[in-house]
Amino acid sequence: MVEEARKLAKLKNLKVIEVSHFFNNKYIFNHKVINDCGIEEWLGYMYNADYVVTNSFHGCCFSIIFKKQVFLFERNKTDFKMPDLVDKLGMKQCLIKCENKTIPTDVKPVDYDEVYKRLDEFRRVSYNFIRDNIL
Repeated sequence: MVEEARKLAKLKNLKVIEVSHFFNNKYIFNHKVINDCGIEEWLGYMYNADYVVTNSFHGCCFSIIFKKQVFLFERNKTDFKMPDLVDKLGMKQCLIKCENKTIPTDVKPVDYDEVYKRLDEFRRVSYNFIRDNIL
C-alpha cells in the first residue's frame, strides 16, 4: 500500500504523509510518518489531503465525508465493511482488491454528487426505520 501511495504521489507530484504506527517507514521510504497524532490532527491530514490511500474503515468514511479522491486497500477477504460501503455508494473503482494491490492510473475521479445522492437515500431509509421501529 505504501509503495502504491508513493507511485501515486510521484505521478501527481505530491508528498506522502503516512499516518501509522510504522515509524521506521520514515527511514525506509524517506517520507513523513506521523505516529502520535491526536484526533484533530488526524482529521486535519485527511481534510487537507489531495488523495487518501488507506486500508482503514475510518479512513474510508472520512474520505467520503471530506469528498476526497481515495484508494481503499482491502485488508483481507473477510473484511466486508469497506467493499460493501463502496459498492452501495457507487465507488467500486476506489477499492483495491487483495489479489490486485495496484492503484490503476486510469481511474476517473469520484463523482461525489452521485455518491451523496446515494448516501442521502440510505440516510432516509435508516431514519425511517428508526422512526418506525424505535421512536
